Amino acid sequence: MIRSGQPGPCIFVVGGIHGDEAAGWMAAERLQNQAVLASGTLCILSPANRTGAQALKRYVVNSGDLNRVFPGEDSADDPAMRLAASIFHMIGEWKPNLVLDLHESKKPLGAGGLGYSLIFSDDKLTGDLIWELLLSNEEGGVCRNNFGTAFPGVSRSLNRVVTEQLKYPVITVETLRSDDLEERISEQLSVVGFFLDYFGMGEVNEAEEK
Repeated sequence: MIRSGQPGPCIFVVGGIHGDEAAGWMAAERLQNQAVLASGTLCILSPANRTGAQALKRYVVNSGDLNRVFPGEDSADDPAMRLAASIFHMIGEWKPNLVLDLHESKKPLGAGGLGYSLIFSDDKLTGDLIWELLLSNEEGGVCRNNFGTAFPGVSRSLNRVVTEQLKYPVITVETLRSDDLEERISEQLSVVGFFLDYFGMGEVNEAEEK
């Protein structure tokens, strides 16, 4: 968690729900050194699926797909269910202005995958945010790659459940796993940086990577 010490919005970043989608959780972890806040709070959960990230596996080790069991269950025997419940409660406690869920896809959007897409489940909550990013990106001010959109988030995903049950805007950011890892990380950080600037919270300074 990064607190600016000044009042302002809250952005909640989740990386690594799928442990083998390395750019998402690596980008989220780098934010701890690279985000420069002027106001508000940046919450960072990464890697959300720590056992999967350590093994570079999609699923929670000895369990299933974390992104198919939200909102989870606190007392469940299944580790993925308990982890989903913990993440769901954490987001609810922080009441963020925006949740960014960082993912990757093996194939590009339109070719059987979701690479370089922004996924949302309620255009009334996220529409303006996504369209501002897409417009800025078309003008060459955000990412190297063009992003498309996908709707809605899949059933029982963090995106779908947090949007529908908690009523917070969620954008899932998908990069393409066949691209260079550093480029993918940079694209994820660029999207987060855009929204920090959009909310007047600060920026991501990639030059200060440690």
